[in-house]
Amino acid sequence: YIDRFIRRVTEKNKIHPLKSSTKPDIQIVLNEPTFITKINLGAKPLHRLMSTHENLVVKTSYKGNISIAHSPKSDDNYLKTLNHAIQTFNIDAKALEHSGSIFNTFEHALMEKIIARDIESIDDLFLHQCLPIYASRPNLNSYQILALATILFKINLSSRWNSTKKYVLYKKMLWHDNIIQKVMARYNQIHEIVYQKQENFVLSKHSMQPNRLLTKKDHYLAAMQRIVEAGQNAGVEIVICYGTLLGAIRNQSFLPHDDDVDMLVMYKNVKSREEAVEQEDLLCSALISQGISIKRKGRGIGFKASDPVNQATLDMFACWEPEEGQTMLMMEHLRYRTVPSNILRPPSQAHLHGKDFP
Repeated sequence: YIDRFIRRVTEKNKIHPLKSSTKPDIQIVLNEPTFITKINLGAKPLHRLMSTHENLVVKTSYKGNISIAHSPKSDDNYLKTLNHAIQTFNIDAKALEHSGSIFNTFEHALMEKIIARDIESIDDLFLHQCLPIYASRPNLNSYQILALATILFKINLSSRWNSTKKYVLYKKMLWHDNIIQKVMARYNQIHEIVYQKQENFVLSKHSMQPNRLLTKKDHYLAAMQRIVEAGQNAGVEIVICYGTLLGAIRNQSFLPHDDDVDMLVMYKNVKSREEAVEQEDLLCSALISQGISIKRKGRGIGFKASDPVNQATLDMFACWEPEEGQTMLMMEHLRYRTVPSNILRPPSQAHLHGKDFP
């Protein structure tokens, strides 16, 4: 039977192997009418996508007319999912008749579960069903924001600190700063309800954890002022840069989702990276003599400066002028390239939580 089926496939062979994709696709073109009783789509044993067949959609086309022969996402499937949701949330079906939006009803019901500290009774698959996980730059409604925050909270129940890489599945939904802030506002609300303790968690490019910069801003500001003055005493200009500078320019404060302080060491009369490393050795020695702890990188240039008095650590980056008017600066993906020196020199003043920094 298989041999006969293969012979009926057009010679152009438009069968595409199934690859790792958000929308894997197989096209089979037949050169004559063929009766097919069954299509089996399986996965390798113990494969993480064992349930792939649950989303299989079979479309048939004849002379340009397309019809859907089978789809588990049919009206019947949606009704089963809706019924499961109503049972999970213990929603009175009559309440839906007077609801302006089913999402509003679900949001209210999910919040009641959270207030009752009954989050564990809601399975993760159910929370994921309403989320546009693979959509490009989706706009999340308030229920989806709450559902995503609940998922992140459940992930973190076993740990207070998690690398951001742990949430890579939700990267496409967390595509905008406004969405991140809304999700984290809900996350902090859930955390306060469950633990009866208010804490400001942030989702940064490195991790999710309580916001150190905003809760200890006075300590960080004092450490920054100290490092700038220490640099001046050593004859080196140190300025704020990158995310710290962006926060200062945008709203005169640390960015809500930032988790470190970025400062730039501007070496003078340095033409090469090797000379910059030599100058960094001298600067670090001078900082250590002024009571500042230093942690050098195993390789490369740049270091971490810790102020033991204020218990704050700062990320220190470097720049130098390989030629007149051009400054070598670390840019995207941690790679150095030149930018016009007049972007950086002479430094202006930026306001950060009421303090002035170069």
